[in-house]
Amino acid sequence: MTAPAFDHSSPDDASGTDPDSSGPTIRRVDVVAHTHWDREWYEPFQRFRLRLVDLMDDVVDRALAEPEFRFTMDGQMAAVDDYLEVRPERTEAIRRLVAHGQLAIGPWRVLMDEFLCSGETMIRNLEIGLADADVQFVLVAQEKDPPYLVSYGSPDSEAIEWGRVLNRKARDIYRRCTESGEWPGYPTEPVRFELPSWQRRQYELADADGAYLTRSDVLEDAS
Repeated sequence: MTAPAFDHSSPDDASGTDPDSSGPTIRRVDVVAHTHWDREWYEPFQRFRLRLVDLMDDVVDRALAEPEFRFTMDGQMAAVDDYLEVRPERTEAIRRLVAHGQLAIGPWRVLMDEFLCSGETMIRNLEIGLADADVQFVLVAQEKDPPYLVSYGSPDSEAIEWGRVLNRKARDIYRRCTESGEWPGYPTEPVRFELPSWQRRQYELADADGAYLTRSDVLEDAS
C-alpha cells in the first residue's frame, strides 16, 4: 500500500512548507502489512492461537475482497499450520492467495534463535519450511547497461534434484569435518604445477619452429 505523507518537520521552516515551493513537501510512504508472531510467550500457546485465528480471518477475508491487498507473514510456516488446524476449510483460500502473491509465507518452519542453534538445525528448519510452503525459487537477472532489461525464471526439476544432491554432499562433508576436526584446505606438502592447455598453446606459438626447445646453440647461449 502506498500513501502520500506531508512532511511538517522541515528544520529550515517551522511552518512546514518548503521555502522554494508554494506548498508542503509531499513524500511517498510505503506501508508493508505484516505480522511478527510469537506462538507462545507471556501467555500459553492456545491463547495466542485464538488471537492468530482472529488475525488470519481478517487477513484472508480482506485479501479475498481486495485483490490489491498484500500481507506478509513473519517467515515461519508454523503459524500458518496453527491457523489451518482450526480453520481447515480455509486451506484452498490460503493456497489461492499465496499463488496470486497476496500472502507471503515461509520459508522457515519456525523462527529460531540462530545463536542457540547448530548449522544443521538451521538447514533442516529451512528445508522443512520450504517443503511445507511449497516455495518455488525464482531467479531474476537484469542487464548492467541500459535499457536494463529484466528476465526471470525457475530451475527445472532436474536442476533442483542436483541441487539437493550437492546439498547432501556438502552437509556430509561438514559433518565429517566437524567430527574429525580436519577441514579441507591447501596441501601441506609441496605440489608440482602444470601449465594449463591454453597457456601451453601460447608458448608453442611463441616458439613455432621449436628453436628455443631444441637448438643446442641457443640453449648454450642461454646457459
